[in-house]
Amino acid sequence: MTVPKGLLLTILITAVVWFAKDHFENTARLSYFVSEPIEITLAPGRTEYAQEIAVVNDGRSAAESISIKVPHAVSSYQLRKHSNLVKEAAIPATNSFEMVYPKLPADQRISLMIRYDGSPLAKEWISVAHSAGNAQLLEKQLYPVSPLFLLGIFWSGFLIAYLLDVRRRQRDTFVQAADEEDTFSDTRPWFASPGEWSKIQGEAIERALQRSRTPSLEKNLAYRLLNRPAPKLMRDEDWEALKTLAAEILEAEFSRAISRCSNKNKLKDLTKLKKPENLPWPIWERFQDAIFERLYALFLPVYKSEVDFENLLIPSRAVLRDIPEAMASEIRDAAQIQYFRHLLEQASDTWGDPQVVLQNARLDLLTADQASRLGQHVDQLCRMRKMPRTWDVAELRVFVAAGRPDWMPKTEFQAIANLIERFDALAKERELLRRREQKASAEQAEAEKLRKHVLAQLGIIDRVLMQPEAIDKLEDHDRTFAPGNMKSLEYVASLLKSHRAGRSPESTVS
Repeated sequence: MTVPKGLLLTILITAVVWFAKDHFENTARLSYFVSEPIEITLAPGRTEYAQEIAVVNDGRSAAESISIKVPHAVSSYQLRKHSNLVKEAAIPATNSFEMVYPKLPADQRISLMIRYDGSPLAKEWISVAHSAGNAQLLEKQLYPVSPLFLLGIFWSGFLIAYLLDVRRRQRDTFVQAADEEDTFSDTRPWFASPGEWSKIQGEAIERALQRSRTPSLEKNLAYRLLNRPAPKLMRDEDWEALKTLAAEILEAEFSRAISRCSNKNKLKDLTKLKKPENLPWPIWERFQDAIFERLYALFLPVYKSEVDFENLLIPSRAVLRDIPEAMASEIRDAAQIQYFRHLLEQASDTWGDPQVVLQNARLDLLTADQASRLGQHVDQLCRMRKMPRTWDVAELRVFVAAGRPDWMPKTEFQAIANLIERFDALAKERELLRRREQKASAEQAEAEKLRKHVLAQLGIIDRVLMQPEAIDKLEDHDRTFAPGNMKSLEYVASLLKSHRAGRSPESTVS
């Protein structure tokens, strides 16, 4: 290890004699002195600074609630008290540090040695106050300090820095190259403090996780970490962070393993992998889904022959052996759907007899619903291709005369036959009605003619009775009576005339 660059500065500081001046007052009065920052090189590129803050009560009363505030984070500190019975309070923060000293009697002093990284602090940035007011910053130390004491402080810091560097190097070596047994050890090594061991152990495990590469997923450190308990000395939050990282790494390893599988046997080996105890279920389900998608792509390509479908759908075949039943069941279901669609396409593409496809299909490989839907589809195709294009009675009569086809249910065929019979019966009834209507029409015309004839005769009779002379005025077309009836009418007319004239009808007639 190289000698710190601040050695010369420290030697110069040890030669400085600090003087103190007594103040006799009835109240507490604090003064403080801040040394120049001493640069300490811990490693190449890593530097810390050390500064001393000396506080003295040069009044006659005790100073209470002394607060030393440093506007920078402090990596370590050392306090020289006026009494070992006093309990100070250190308040570290991200960007500051505060030391609270409860009480400092008159003519007593305390000294605070701090170490920090970053940039050196100016004296004016450090403040000291107490319950009665602020302390006064002095340019020189009030009390002389032995050069040997300062030199001892320096060499103590030098030795501490050296030991810290050795510990740091050991920690780095442990993080970079520790074997697995030491990495998960339940015993804290000498180079790590109780507060930092959990973090160091976590860094070592994280590095081991990132460099773990094994052909077998079960031997991968991420897989094994998710199946083991946490080291006894590791904090819960550190262990949870490592489990999260291991899950992410294992998910990436899952993806790589699946992408490398080009045949079914390797994928079958992946299906035998058991879920790590601490792996989140969503990651495990994504892994299972990815395996299934890969198996699906290998077992169910775009085109399949009848034999391929039989190999997948017949349980006694060994194609899906060694695959978890849940996955095998899903593949069979997908194969059934694909086989069903395959048969539908075949039936639709065959412009001959779709029933040939139905007769040759392995309906036992389909579900009952799929087989029923296929039969319905074939029936619809047969109706489209074999039923009369127009529902003309003549075509339907020829269709029925040819007999029921196999694809048509008996009830449907009988309904069409009944329809033809009913149509023929209705045609006969219509013809009979037509003839009856014709006969009735003729009879009605004859009756009308007779009615008119009778009415004409009645009209003539009425005229003759009213005016017997009208008998002589009848035209030939008015003579609607038969000759015998006409003579009787003429005789009646002559009687009426004779009666009106007072003559007997015999003389008139003779």
